[in-house]
Amino acid sequence: MLHLTVNIYKYNPIRGSAYIELPPPIEQRKACVNVQTREDDCFKWAVLSALFPAAKNPHRITHYRPYEDRINTQGLVFPLMPRDVSKFEKLNPDISVNVYVLEKRKDIFSVLPYYVSRPKKVHHINFLLVQNYYIDEDDETERNNRDTYQGPIEYHYVWIKDLPRLLKSQVSKKKRRIHLCDRCLHFLYSPEKLAAHEIDCREVTMCKPKMPPFWERYIEFKNHKFKIRVPFVIYADLKCILKKVNENGQRSNTKIVQEHEPFSLAYYLHCSYDDIVRISFLPRSRSGSWFAQHLMVIAAWVAETYSNAVDMRPLTVEEERHFSNPTAKCHL
Repeated sequence: MLHLTVNIYKYNPIRGSAYIELPPPIEQRKACVNVQTREDDCFKWAVLSALFPAAKNPHRITHYRPYEDRINTQGLVFPLMPRDVSKFEKLNPDISVNVYVLEKRKDIFSVLPYYVSRPKKVHHINFLLVQNYYIDEDDETERNNRDTYQGPIEYHYVWIKDLPRLLKSQVSKKKRRIHLCDRCLHFLYSPEKLAAHEIDCREVTMCKPKMPPFWERYIEFKNHKFKIRVPFVIYADLKCILKKVNENGQRSNTKIVQEHEPFSLAYYLHCSYDDIVRISFLPRSRSGSWFAQHLMVIAAWVAETYSNAVDMRPLTVEEERHFSNPTAKCHL
C-alpha cells in the first residue's frame, strides 16, 4: 500500500429547532413571521401562524395554542427534517408546503428553493428555513473549513407571509410590483402572465435555474494539452441486431422485450508517427471475445513501445531556426 486517505465528516442533518432570529437584512424586509418557540416543534407553529394569522404581535406563540388540534402531526418526529415535509402533506391533504433557504455571499442573502411541492393545495404555505450560522460562499477560507464552526448548526422554520416582498430586491431593481413564481422564482409584471407561466413551470421545473455570474458568462476552451496528437488511437465499430426475448424474461421491474446481439465488429489502429503500423480487422463473428483478446495484445505491444523510448533526433539548423523564431505560430 502506497497511500491511504481517510475523510471524516460529521453528520449534521438539517432539521428545525427552537427560535432563531432572522438575519438583519431579511428582518428588515418585514416579509416573514417568526414565532418565538422554545421547543423543537417550530414547524408546527409556523404552519399555525400561516393558517391562523394574528393581527398583532404575530410572533407570540399564545395566539396559536387554541388551534393546535386543527392540523394533524401524528407520527411526525420533531424537529422536522425538510425531507419529512411530504409526510406532513399526506397527513393534511388540503395543505401544501414550499421550503426555502438562505445563501450568504458577503453581506447579501439570497433566497433559494429547497423543497417544492408539486401540486398546490387549498392552503399553500411558504417557509423559510433559517440558520444560526451562515458560511460566506464567496470566502474560500470559510468554504474550505465548514467544520470549524464551534457548536452545532441549528435551523428554524419561519412563515413567509409575502414572498414577492422577500425577493423583490433579489430579482428586480425596479419599483414596479412583481408577481413571483414560487417554484423557479421567476417574476412577471402581470398576474395573467404568471398564470400562463405556472402551467408549464409546475410540470417541468423542480428548482430555480441559476445562471453563471457576469464574469463567467463566456466559456472558452483551456485544455490545449488535449489537442496534442496521441501516439495510438483505436477506432472500433460494433454492429448488432435486435433479438426478441421470451416474454417471461424479466429483471427487476423492467420487462425485457429485445436485446442487442452483436454480429459484426471491426476496429482500426492508427499510429500518429508511423504510417506502417496500421491494423484493420473485420471478422464476421457473433462473439465479441476476440475483440477483447486483440485489445490485450495491442495493450501489451503499446506498453512495450512506451517502455523503450527512443531519444529525439537532434534538430537541423533550419528546424532550430524555425523553433527559435518568436513569430512562429503554435500549431495548436
